[in-house]
Amino acid sequence: MRKNTLVAGLSLLASSIAPVFAQEIGVNLMRRASGGNQNSRSVQDRIIGGSSASFDNYQYIAYFAISGNSTYRCTAELITPNVLVTAAHCIHETYTVERTEWSKIEIGLGSIQPIPANTNIYRVKDVILHPKYVHQAPYRDDVALLVLDQCVSVEIAVPVEVDTTPLDTSKVYTVAGFGYTENDNSAQSALKELSVIQGRQDYCDKFLASDSAEGKVFCVGVTSGSTVCLGDSGGPLTGADHRTLKGVSSSLVTVGANACNSQNTVAVYMLMSYYWDEFISKHVNCSGPFCEVEECGSNVSTTSSTPPTGPTSPTGPTSPTGPTSPTGPTSPTGPTSPTGPTSPTGPTSPTGPTSP
Repeated sequence: MRKNTLVAGLSLLASSIAPVFAQEIGVNLMRRASGGNQNSRSVQDRIIGGSSASFDNYQYIAYFAISGNSTYRCTAELITPNVLVTAAHCIHETYTVERTEWSKIEIGLGSIQPIPANTNIYRVKDVILHPKYVHQAPYRDDVALLVLDQCVSVEIAVPVEVDTTPLDTSKVYTVAGFGYTENDNSAQSALKELSVIQGRQDYCDKFLASDSAEGKVFCVGVTSGSTVCLGDSGGPLTGADHRTLKGVSSSLVTVGANACNSQNTVAVYMLMSYYWDEFISKHVNCSGPFCEVEECGSNVSTTSSTPPTGPTSPTGPTSPTGPTSPTGPTSPTGPTSPTGPTSPTGPTSPTGPTSP
């Protein structure tokens, strides 16, 4: 039996039902289970099939891109006004682990369109990787937090609540991601979604070996008509009502020769019910649309940071500092108008776009 391990989370491919098992991935590899030849190959992310997603259901969705790289992308979810969750391997694969590289990360918010169609771009000031994540198989604890350099107004994006309750594996869930609409990767798509069911959890346990997968990951299967294939790592797993974030896309595994065939392909999602207590809550104390962050009290952006060249509000006075009428005699010896400018010299709004 051959095991093909393929990179980068989630995609949707029109096909039949009944995936066999799931396990984690992280790099573009095709690997034989026997430990034989390893053949590296480039894998283009794509979502083929599935349904078009509505922004009303994904107001928290974020497009993760790298400046100057139009091919690599991930998905992330806004969980507080200035913090997102995504897959840790997205950081490693884009070589943005080091602080000096964080400026390359672009986060598109407020739209279900990918960058560059979405020009509402935010920057990252901090990257927090799960402390136990190691960038090699089986890619356990594939979770990371991204801290934005400014807080996002609900006029742009609304944070999603992290579901901290254990997952009911008997239910149907929804996954989403960006990708391509054609097999030849010729047309990039807006966000799409797909209904999924549980896959073979025993394969997750087998792949993770000594580190039990129970309660930590969810092995995603498919509903009739589609299968999970290559696509956006870091994408969300939600309930049918889209109200809470239950998991984050980590990886994809195919057994046999035909990658993305629904008979042998499943995906792995990191469960938020485990990682909230174990990792996320150590860095944020709330999530969702009503989460209040102290530093966001007076630092909420209603525009993107692409980045602006001036302050979002003028630092100078809005009226002259001199008195509005002279204090001396009725005809002043100095100029009849103050020497200071009558309006601030800095821009009154950022030069970046005001809407996605």
